[in-house]
Amino acid sequence: MEVIVSLLFFAFVVWYVVRTIQATIETDRERKRAQENKKAAELAEQQKREDEQNYLRNTRLAGEKESARFYSECYKDGAKDMVSAADKERIYLYAKKKNIAGSKEELVNAYSVGQRIVEKESAQKWAEIENHNMEGMIKYVNYHGRDKLLQYLRDDIAYYKKENDALSEAYRQATKAGDMLYLASKQKETDWAIAGGIANGLAGPAAGIATAIDVQQKNAAVKASNAALYNTISQYTSMSTDSMIKSMVRYDEHIKDAEDSLSKIQSCLVEEADRNYLFKKLDCSVAKAEISRSGAARVSISIKQPKDLKIYENVPALIDGVLKATIYANDGKKELGSITFGIPYYELKFGGEERSFPVYWRGEHIPTNFTAEVSAVDLWAIEDWRKK
Repeated sequence: MEVIVSLLFFAFVVWYVVRTIQATIETDRERKRAQENKKAAELAEQQKREDEQNYLRNTRLAGEKESARFYSECYKDGAKDMVSAADKERIYLYAKKKNIAGSKEELVNAYSVGQRIVEKESAQKWAEIENHNMEGMIKYVNYHGRDKLLQYLRDDIAYYKKENDALSEAYRQATKAGDMLYLASKQKETDWAIAGGIANGLAGPAAGIATAIDVQQKNAAVKASNAALYNTISQYTSMSTDSMIKSMVRYDEHIKDAEDSLSKIQSCLVEEADRNYLFKKLDCSVAKAEISRSGAARVSISIKQPKDLKIYENVPALIDGVLKATIYANDGKKELGSITFGIPYYELKFGGEERSFPVYWRGEHIPTNFTAEVSAVDLWAIEDWRKK
């Protein structure tokens, strides 16, 4: 009997020593990790300071990326251009504040190069937006009557359904990723009954009870940690999925509205009339002509749908069709080019009061004081489906 007790006591001592050694090792590991993280942070900060001191000098203030960055930061700091002495001084002060090395000549050159790069990139982005807007007006110039609006709505519905499907898949993937991250990151609980039973077998009831209590306490901490982890992941997931849900709801409403208009327009009456008569009734004119942010000729077209237009004696109608904007040099005589476009669907849908929309024409060496005229290419009257 004494031998058994001695063995059990020896097992308990071994278990206790092993636990103590494991705890000591883990403490040392955590201390080393903390020291390594601190050292890494210090090295990163030192590298950041060195980069700020040398990034312009190392590239000789000529690298496009660095020059663009320098210009953008100077602009934010108040240096809007290189015309005034005050703005030049702000450039020097910004460079000094950021420990950016370079002569005044180098700094001025970097600012000028960066300005050209940033303005070019900005112009390219605006050109993409303007071209996208024009595509929707140019695409339907060869359609007539109901077909113009019907084809536009079919394309519009197909586009938003595709976008909605993509959002639905993105939502599903985001939700799935959140669940997978939680499962991969959460800590596993220990079976306190099994752990206590082992300790009881090795060191007796007291050790078994103590072990079971210890495991239960650790499990409580693990549960709290997992709950906090789950809440954090859920919050981050919901930040992205909430906007997706709002977009999907908005897309669904848009599709429903477009399908309703499509159904009504399919049975709308159309009446042909002299295009000059309809153009005059449309009260169409050029509201403004200017250079756009991308450098294109931007012409604002003003239209006002007549309130009293009737077809087939008493059917309320709108004027739809195709127009052309012609661009002239500043003398109003030399034609530079033209753009043919259809009246946008939304200018009809929300027509009634005077409205204007822009069209864009691209060419070389467009004078800032160019002029423009708008004329009719093909016009017709279509039943006002909004009143059906």
